[in-house]
Amino acid sequence: MSTHTRRNNHGPTSEEALGILCELIETLLNSISIDHPAEVSHLVEQMVVGCIAEFDVIPIPVLDEILKCIGNGPVIQVTNPEFVKVSAAIVNAKKNGNGNGKRRKKGEKLKLPKLPPMHVEQTNQSYVIAKRVITKTLDRISTPIANLLNGLLNGDNNVVRHSDISSDVPSMAPREKSGSEMTLTVTDCIPEPEKNTLDVWTIVFELHKVSPDILTTVIGTVANSLTHHTEEKRLRVTHLLGRLFCSRSSDIAVNFHPCYRKWAMRVFDPSLKIRQVMVDYLIAMLKEKPFATSICQEATNALVQMIIKDDSLVIRSLCIHRICEFVYHYGGDEEEVMRANNTLAPAPYISADLIRAVGDRVKSKTKKERLEAITGLAKIYNKHFIWNKIGNIQEGGEDCSIETIVKTVRENCNFSMFSQESKSPHHSGKKNKKRKQSKSPTPKTSREGGLHFPNRADDRYKFIPKLVFECSCIKDSVDPLLRTRIMTIIDDALLGNISLKSKNIDAGAKTNQMSPTSRAVSLTMIINYLQSLTDEDGDSKYAFLRALMMSRKKLQIALRSYTDARAKVESFPNGSIERTEANAAAFQKLEAVAAQVPPPSATTPPGTSSDDLSTVLNKLHSGAKDKHIFRCKLFSVLDEFAVLPLSARH
Repeated sequence: MSTHTRRNNHGPTSEEALGILCELIETLLNSISIDHPAEVSHLVEQMVVGCIAEFDVIPIPVLDEILKCIGNGPVIQVTNPEFVKVSAAIVNAKKNGNGNGKRRKKGEKLKLPKLPPMHVEQTNQSYVIAKRVITKTLDRISTPIANLLNGLLNGDNNVVRHSDISSDVPSMAPREKSGSEMTLTVTDCIPEPEKNTLDVWTIVFELHKVSPDILTTVIGTVANSLTHHTEEKRLRVTHLLGRLFCSRSSDIAVNFHPCYRKWAMRVFDPSLKIRQVMVDYLIAMLKEKPFATSICQEATNALVQMIIKDDSLVIRSLCIHRICEFVYHYGGDEEEVMRANNTLAPAPYISADLIRAVGDRVKSKTKKERLEAITGLAKIYNKHFIWNKIGNIQEGGEDCSIETIVKTVRENCNFSMFSQESKSPHHSGKKNKKRKQSKSPTPKTSREGGLHFPNRADDRYKFIPKLVFECSCIKDSVDPLLRTRIMTIIDDALLGNISLKSKNIDAGAKTNQMSPTSRAVSLTMIINYLQSLTDEDGDSKYAFLRALMMSRKKLQIALRSYTDARAKVESFPNGSIERTEANAAAFQKLEAVAAQVPPPSATTPPGTSSDDLSTVLNKLHSGAKDKHIFRCKLFSVLDEFAVLPLSARH
C-alpha cells in the first residue's frame, strides 16, 4: 500500500502497516515456485516466520494469508507449456497452409498435431512454504488459527469482519467417474467441493494433513452443526467430517470418538441426500481404517441399521449394491486382496454381520431387493468360496485326475451324517436330537491380517446357497420371474458361468468359465451343505433344490420333445395331411412346454402386446423360420429357464 501521499511525519497507521505487511507476505508466498532455487524458498520461509515472531497476538489478516495457501492444497493446476507450443504451431500451420508457405491443394487435408492436455498438475510451492511456517511456529500459531476457524464456523461477527476467508456453505460438485466404480478407490465416488473455492471448510480439511492437533477444538465445533436446521449445512458438515474420518493421514475418528458417533447417527437423518452420502463414507471407513476395529464395527452397525430400518427403497438398494461390490472386490484373504489391487495397504475390515444383513433382504417383500441381494451374494459366493475350493480341479481341466477330485470333495464335504444314519435304528431318536442341537455355532470373530472375519472363511459365505434356494419357495403368483431368475443365478453366479456380467460387480472378474468337472464338484458341495443343516432348516432347502432340478429336467425333456417334433414337420411336403398332423402334434408339445413355465405377470407393461397365451404360442410356433431363430425366440420367452447345467445332468 502506497504511503507517499501522506502529509504527516508520523508514518502509516497500525492498520495501514498491517496491510502493507500482509501484502508482503502474500507476495512472498504466491510468487515462489518450484523453479526457484532451494535457497530462495528457505529465505521466504525465514521472512514469514520472522514476521509472525514480531507479534504477541497474531492478527487475523496474517493468518488469512497463510491459511489461504494451505487451502489451495499441495497440488495445483498450471498451464501446460507443451499445450501453448502446439497451439501456436497449429495456428501457424492453418495460416501458412502446409507450413512451407505454399497453399494447400484443393481437397488436400491439413495434418495437424494432436493437442496435449491444457493443464498439468504441479507441486504447490506456496503450500509447502506455508506448511513449514506452521510447523516451525506451531506453539505460537496453533491457538490463534483454532480461534479463527472456530469464529468463522460459529459466525462470530468480529472474526468474520476481519477475515477474508468465506464461512458460507459452498455448493458441492460430484466427482467425475470413469470406468467401473470399483476400479477406483471408494472415496473417489464421494463428492468434493467445487474447485477454485476457498472457504473455511476446505481449509479445515487441508489443515488436518499439516497438523491435526490444531483442530482439537475445531472438530467439536464442526460436529455441533450436524443437527443444523438447514439441509445444505448438514450435508456440508457430513461431507467434511466424512472426509476427515476416512483420511489415511490422521486418526481423527479415533481421537474424536464422540464426534464420530454423532456423525454416524446421520444414517437416520431425514434428508435422503445425507443418507446417500453416508453409505459411501461408511463403506470408505471399512476400507481406509481397517485397524481401527471399534470404529469399523460402529460403521458396520450403522450400515446394518440402514439396510434393515431405512424407509426408502433407494437407500436400501444403494446399501445392497455398495456392500456387494465392496465384499466382492475386497472379501478374500489379505494376500489375495493385496495382489488383486496391487497395493501393500492392509485388507479392508469386513464383518460377517454385514454379509448376513444383505442376506436378510432376501426375505424382503420388494422384488427388487430380493433379486439384487441374492444376485450379489451369489457372485460373492462364487468368487470367494467356490473358486477357492476347486482351484486344483480347474487347473486340471477335462483331464483332472480322479484323486484330485476325491480329495477336494473329502476336504469340503461332510459325510459324517450318512455314517450316523447307517447305524442301528434304536439310536435314531438320540441322533436326531443331537442333530437338531448341532446348529452351526455363532462364529467367533477375530482380527487376522487386517480382516475382521470368523476363524474360517467358510462361515462367512457358506450360508449363501441356503438363501438362494430359500427364494424358490416364493410362489409364482407372488413373483413369477423369481424362480426363473434363480435358475439363471445358479448357472451364472453360483456355479461360475461368467456370461451374465454385471458392469459394477464384475469389473475385475475372471474371464475363464468353470470346467464341467468343477461345476459338478461345486454343485456337490452345495447339496452336501444343504443336507448337513438341521432338519427344520436344511430339509426344506434341499427339497427346494430337488424340486427345482426336477422341474428343470421335465422342462428340458418337454423342450427337446418339441424341437424334435418341429424338426419332423419339415420332413413332410407342404400341404400334405402328414405335415398338418405333425404340425398339430408339435404345437401340443409347445403347449406342454408353456404349461411348465411360470405364468406372465397380471399387469401388461405399456406399449406391449396383450395377446393371450394361445396367440403368443401361435406366433412363436409359426414365426420361427429355422432352428436357430426358433431357439433364440423361445429362450427369450423362457428367460433362459430351459438351459440345464451340465453338473445337474450328471
